[in-house]
Parts: sequence; structure tokens; C-alpha cells
Amino acid sequence: MISMQDKEAILNGAYGVTGSGKKVKYVGKRDTVDKDPAFPHFFVVFNENDEISRTLILTEDLTSFTEFKGFGVDNDVVGLWEDCVEPFNLKKALIGEPVMTRDRSKAYVQAHIAQPDGLEHYSLIGFGFNGEHNEFLHWDETGKVMNDDTTCDDIIGMWNVPEPVSKDVTVTLPRALKEPQDKMWFVDSDGPTRSSYGENIQLGDFEKIPYFGSEEDAKAWFDAMQDSRK
Repeated sequence: MISMQDKEAILNGAYGVTGSGKKVKYVGKRDTVDKDPAFPHFFVVFNENDEISRTLILTEDLTSFTEFKGFGVDNDVVGLWEDCVEPFNLKKALIGEPVMTRDRSKAYVQAHIAQPDGLEHYSLIGFGFNGEHNEFLHWDETGKVMNDDTTCDDIIGMWNVPEPVSKDVTVTLPRALKEPQDKMWFVDSDGPTRSSYGENIQLGDFEKIPYFGSEEDAKAWFDAMQDSRK
């Protein structure tokens, strides 16, 4: 099942991917959702030329079926679309680097074993993680589970670990005044504010909050604090 983070991103405009590896985009709530509340979400599906090829109606969990878990996974939205997946590299996979399956799960190729004629699709063996349990898998040398059919367990590329998103923000701001002066500004909830104090302010009062030598300096601090919330 799709993560809440990916689901939120997709419902807010990010491209998603189905279990069969198709690129999809959320259009909105269906006009007839009152008549069919089990399938409130309307999606469009793109083909290899990045053109809209068909539509999907999905459940609140972005799945295509409600009664049978796992059935219909080809049309379930399983994660975010990745345009730049590194192609499958068998040599890297055989030394332990993880791979990505069509449903955007992580898998490992453990061995390359020669098989009798007619069973070439069993030459690679390994296991995958679908979010609930480990699964024993086998592929041919191109990463396909079956020679002719497309499945959610096909290898589509190497696993790409997303860069961690830092919560830190680095900005360059003007320094606060080290000593009182006649014209000073400070920052409150409404923005830059002219101080009623001048250079004769008591030192203890001056040190309670940062004071700035110009309205522009105080505004730079206010703008930085507003941007930190985005």
C-alpha cells in the first residue's frame, strides 16, 4: 500500500506510478462520487510518449479494488513517479546493490544460476520487500519475471535512495546593533517596528531583544522568519 507521504504528494499534484509501472496524475474528485463513494478519485494514465491514454477511478487508498487485497495491483497507485531511475545493472546487483521493481519496491538479486533450456526466466534469484513481508523472486537476465507478461515484480532499474531532506535553513542576515542609537527598529509579529527608545535606553532593556539600525535590516530578519515556515 502507498505511504501516506507519497499519497499526499500525489493528491497535491505530483506524478504517481501504478503497480504495472504506468505514469499517472490525479485529476480530482469524481463528479458522481455520491453515487459511487467507494471510488472517489479520478486519475489519468500516460503512455510511453507521455500522452494521456486512459483514465482510472480509485479508492481512498488509491487502489483499484476494495474486496481482494493485492488483486488488481497493476492499476493501484503504489508510489511517486521517478523519471530518472538508473537502468538495471546485473553486475552491480550481483555484488549486493538493491534494485527497484515495477511497483517501486526494493529487491535484491542474490545469485545467477544456470537453468535448463526453456527456464531462462529462473536464472536470477533473490527476494523483495513489498512493505509487509519478504518475497522470494526469480527473474531472467533483463529483470523480467516472465518472458512475455508484465508484472509488478519486474526489475525496472537500480534502487535510488532519496537524499534526506534537511530541516536546516542557512541564510545571511544583517547583525543586530551592539550599542544603542537614536533610530532603532525591532521585529514583532506585524513586521519591522520603529522603537520608541533612542540611544539613552537602559542597557538592560536594550539587551532584552535584538535592535537593528535600519528598517531594511529588521525587515530582512522578519522575511527570513516567514520563509522558515515554508
